[in-house]
Amino acid sequence: MKYRFIAILGGLLCCCTPALFAYDVTDSFDVNAFGTVGVSTNDSDEIQFKVYPEQESSVEEGEFDFGLNTVLGLQARYQFSDALSFTTQGVARYKGRASWSTDIDWAYLNYDTPWSLSLRAGKFRFPIFHSSELAFVGYSRLYTRPALSFYGIGGYEHLHGLQASYNTSIERFDLAFQGSYGQSDNETPVRADGSFDKIESDDIKILSTRFGNDQFWINLAYTRLNSEVTTVPPIRPAIRLGVTDISMWSAEWQFRVAGLVVDGGYGKGEVERFQPDEELRYISLSYPVESFTPYLLYSSKQFSDLPRLMPANPGAPPLPPPPPPPDASDLSDETYSIGFRYDFHHNLALKCQLDHIKAGTRSRVSNNPTGERGTHNALSLVLDWMF
Repeated sequence: MKYRFIAILGGLLCCCTPALFAYDVTDSFDVNAFGTVGVSTNDSDEIQFKVYPEQESSVEEGEFDFGLNTVLGLQARYQFSDALSFTTQGVARYKGRASWSTDIDWAYLNYDTPWSLSLRAGKFRFPIFHSSELAFVGYSRLYTRPALSFYGIGGYEHLHGLQASYNTSIERFDLAFQGSYGQSDNETPVRADGSFDKIESDDIKILSTRFGNDQFWINLAYTRLNSEVTTVPPIRPAIRLGVTDISMWSAEWQFRVAGLVVDGGYGKGEVERFQPDEELRYISLSYPVESFTPYLLYSSKQFSDLPRLMPANPGAPPLPPPPPPPDASDLSDETYSIGFRYDFHHNLALKCQLDHIKAGTRSRVSNNPTGERGTHNALSLVLDWMF
C-alpha cells in the first residue's frame, strides 16, 4: 500500500505539474518542475537491486517496487538584471523504509560578463560527468538511471565555492572551458557493520573543457583535492585516519553517424590511501526514430588498491586483523542493458530498461546490498517529466 500510494501521488503530480509550475511567475521569476515515477522488479533474492547505492531499501525477487525510482524536484530562477541571476534547485527522493531524502542540489549567483565569461558563486553538483550535474533530472538522459556513478571521487556530490566558464567558437566548432574551486563534506554509504566514513575537503580544484559541433562533442575534466577521512563506527569513538590526496581524470563523448548515436564515458579516480581507487566506464548505441529511441548500454564499476589497515586513535582498542585481500572479480560490477525511450508528449518520456548485472562489489560501493556474488536481472519502467 505504501508503494502504491507513492506511485499514485507521483502520477497526480505528473498530471498537475504543467498547470502548477510551467509558467513565468513574473517577467523576472521562472519556476520549473521535474520528476520521475516508476516501478522496478528483480529475479533474484540472493542479489537484490537498488536504483542508487545510498538507498535504504532494495528490490527483492518477484517484488514490484513503486518507490525507489521516485524523484520530485523544483527549480527557480530570478533575473535581477540582464547579467545577474540566482538559480536554486531542490530535490526530494524516496530512499526506502518510509524515509525521504531532501536536498538543495543547486543554489548559486550567476554573472554574465560582456566577454563570454560567466562567473558563479554558491553550491553546485560536481561538474565531472553529464550525469553528475543532472543526476536526478531523469528527462535529461536517455537511460532509466545514470550509466555512471554520478558522485565525484571520494563520494562527493556537491561543491561549495566558485566557478568560471568561458565559451567561444572556432569556425564550425564550439569550445568551452570551466574552472571550479571550493570545499565539500560527505558521508559514504553505511557499511554492513554500521560504520561509515566522513570525508572533508576545503581544497577542491576542477578543470574541464568541452569541444564539438552538431555531429559530436567531447568533454574532458581533471579533479584534484585533499581530503581528511574519519571512520565513524557504530559503538567505538570516531577514528581519524588522516589526510589523503585524491585525483580523477574523466571523459565523456557523443558521436552521430548516419542516424546512429554512440555515447561513452570513462573515469579513473586515484586515492593515495584509506579509500580504494575507482574506475568507471560506459558505452551505448542508440538509433532515434522520431519519438522512439531504442538503445544498448554497457557500464562497469571497478575498485582496486582496497585499503587493508586503518590506524586507530591513541588509546583506542586495537582493530581486528584485516581480511585476506579480495579477488579482483569481487571488486567489479558489470551491467548489460537494453531499453527504449518514447517521448509521447512534450517534456514527457516513458522509458523501459532491462539490466543483466554481474555483481561482484561489496554492498558499501555497489547497488547490491547483500554482498553476494553472481548474476541477476532487473527490469525498470519509468515516467520522466520536466516542465
